[in-house]
Amino acid sequence: MTHTTTLNLEALLKLAGTGNTRTIEEQWMSALEADNISPVQVAGWSPILEELTKRDRQSQAETLAWSTIEALKEKFPPAEALSAAGAFLLKLGDSAELRRQ
Repeated sequence: MTHTTTLNLEALLKLAGTGNTRTIEEQWMSALEADNISPVQVAGWSPILEELTKRDRQSQAETLAWSTIEALKEKFPPAEALSAAGAFLLKLGDSAELRRQ
């Protein structure tokens, strides 16, 4: 069975403003599991990480970024996975943990 899910970026940006990180994480991870997902699409999710960081949710943003990079490394060649990682780093600022990843 094919698993296809899309991420509603606008809705999740609003949720990030409320601090509802549980729903963001659930929807983010569900979309990440989709069969039709690409690293380029995932890189487009980086504004959510930026919004979480602005709302003093840096830890949650880093956790989402880290788990996403791990998942992408399992599905795609490293060079493709790096496209998302680069976008995430730009939005998270100086995250030493994510940079090591």
